[in-house]
Amino acid sequence: MPHRIRMIAKSNRKYIFGSFVIAFLFGLILYLGTPTEYKVEVKLLPEAANRDSNDLLRQLGGGAGALMGGGLARSQNELIDPILYNEILASTPFLFNLLEDTYKHSEFGEMTLREFYDNHKKDDIFTLIKRYTIQLPSQFNRKPHGLSDEELRRVFEDEGILQSSDARAVGDLKDKFAISYKPNLGLVSFSVTFYDRSMAKQLAEKATQSIIEYLVEYKAGKAGQNLNFVQKRHDEAKALFFKSQEALATFRDANFNIQSSSYKIREERLVAEFNQATSLYNTLIQQLEMAKVKLQEETPVFSVIEPAIMPRAKFKPNGLLISAAAIFLAVILSFSIVYLREVVFGYQED
Repeated sequence: MPHRIRMIAKSNRKYIFGSFVIAFLFGLILYLGTPTEYKVEVKLLPEAANRDSNDLLRQLGGGAGALMGGGLARSQNELIDPILYNEILASTPFLFNLLEDTYKHSEFGEMTLREFYDNHKKDDIFTLIKRYTIQLPSQFNRKPHGLSDEELRRVFEDEGILQSSDARAVGDLKDKFAISYKPNLGLVSFSVTFYDRSMAKQLAEKATQSIIEYLVEYKAGKAGQNLNFVQKRHDEAKALFFKSQEALATFRDANFNIQSSSYKIREERLVAEFNQATSLYNTLIQQLEMAKVKLQEETPVFSVIEPAIMPRAKFKPNGLLISAAAIFLAVILSFSIVYLREVVFGYQED
């Protein structure tokens, strides 16, 4: 059997060699055609508020438990769906905001992400082939938009229109984020890959800050609106309380030792207004405290377990992985050719 294998290998050596040459060229093209990218990973731990809000609210007044919705409802709703992270990172407004932020490139210095895509990003070989083949007709119609950053922002916000250059940048940027989630730990990891190591780190930092701010606003937005409403009503009730208090005191001082029916009627009316203002003011004080506790309870807390670290080695192209794929391709191609020649066609060389 070993002799038979050696004979087959010898008779097909040029085809085996050709298979390895083809696989080598494939790997070389893949390696040279893959743009250099660096990867930064950030790990977040969303934390629930560790306080019994219902007990605190019960101390402030009755009905607090109903206001908070009960401990069971809180435990079911306190976790942020990991799908939401993906939706935020892939949303056009989120990515558009990142385009306008300023970053420091390792070689070219400070610039916005839009400036990098417009002036400094080098297209890989596959993008160039695609551009000058199937996308060639569109190249003749492509014109610079001639708009400033402020005008691009206005057109996007008012008309919902992305210019072609921004659309390409957003489309490319959307593929640079990846999310993973460990439900047993509640740990969220999201990675950023980019063409420059310094910009990759800054992009991860800015994306982390933006996504935390968005989630905090998303989770606590309703409670915040309620707090603002109650605060406004509290301020109005406070002003009414002091006004009625001063009106009653002024009336009594001006009519000291006066006994008349009109005086008593006027005094009773001012006392009733003062009591009503006092009751409303006290009620809104309790509601204001409850609204503050509700806001604190609904506001998620994020701990950054693994911050953005400057990458030392490039993430792409992965030379080891490409080499392994090329060798695997060469082996498969060699066996396929030998099988076809020796078994299917029964061809042998002397």
